[in-house]
Amino acid sequence: MNPNLNNQNFDIFKKRFADSLVTNDFDMADILALVTPLAVEEICDEKVWSHIVDKVLSNDHKIPKDNYLQSVSTLVWAVNKVNYSGMLKHQFW
Repeated sequence: MNPNLNNQNFDIFKKRFADSLVTNDFDMADILALVTPLAVEEICDEKVWSHIVDKVLSNDHKIPKDNYLQSVSTLVWAVNKVNYSGMLKHQFW
């Protein structure tokens, strides 16, 4: 078994991945695809979630209409799962 496959290295990877989300410009499809795994993996970095919530609030018109209710429900679930308490929370929900 690879000695690099351990919880500490995985935690480091998750932190680096989360940090990269803040610096990259994702479209709405990317955000919708990422929020559930981010929440399940308990990536709770407020910078990441503030960035996601800001993107959603700025681009809510880009959420597909045929799946709007499911998408918004998933986003709200993810924001609540990570206990996001940033300044944008009250604007989001």
